[in-house]
Amino acid sequence: MKAVALAQVPGTAETLSTLAAHVAAGALSVPVTAVHDLEQAAQAFAAFGAGALGKIAITVT
Repeated sequence: MKAVALAQVPGTAETLSTLAAHVAAGALSVPVTAVHDLEQAAQAFAAFGAGALGKIAITVT
């Protein structure tokens, strides 16, 4: 399966349905590549804006 940034894919119901089916089948997974504390949210959003691949998580405690 080819990796693409979802921001580059039109957000149609068909696209989301197809992605959900791949996730449910175990054929698609998106790794958490970075975890940031809430205090680092600005850096997390900067990484996202720069095109970081994978999930970026922000923890709140």
